[in-house]
Amino acid sequence: GTKLPVKSSLPVILAFAFILGVGATFAEPAIAVLKTAGSGVDPVKAPLLYSLLHEHSGQLVLTVGAGVGIAVLLGVLRFLKGWSLKVIIIPVVIVLCVVTLFAHFNDILNPIIGLAWDCGAVTTGPVTVPLVIALGVGVSRIVNTGNSSSSAFGIVTLASLFPVLAVMLLGMFHYTADD
Repeated sequence: GTKLPVKSSLPVILAFAFILGVGATFAEPAIAVLKTAGSGVDPVKAPLLYSLLHEHSGQLVLTVGAGVGIAVLLGVLRFLKGWSLKVIIIPVVIVLCVVTLFAHFNDILNPIIGLAWDCGAVTTGPVTVPLVIALGVGVSRIVNTGNSSSSAFGIVTLASLFPVLAVMLLGMFHYTADD
């Protein structure tokens, strides 16, 4: 985390941050459980949820990984540009509330709400958190953005929100595609 900003250009740092987020997600033990978690889903009662956990489980995992990757990328960019965490989190939480409310009142989308929010929780597990915090602490120390040890937790916050949004958008994509 401390050597990367000193020795690399901005595009390399951001690419590394994205790849770290995606890779850490794939290594999370709870992500591997997603497919088996869907074994008890009734395809008649929750067709979209069943589809996401069975036919599109690979897409689901990639989407969750991309959500974490984007979150880590934005978190690192936040340190490098000196952005406030509130400027990122508040709009994301507002969008998540709106999307969740929309899904709540839709019989097909409603069952994926729990999956989406659980995906946000499982991505901040024993693999992702230490890697993301180490990167965040190192980058923030180099760019001197306040208290580096506590500000690194902002990346973890983003890494738990963006997968929720990514899964909700994936569900809406499949809902509109009628598959």
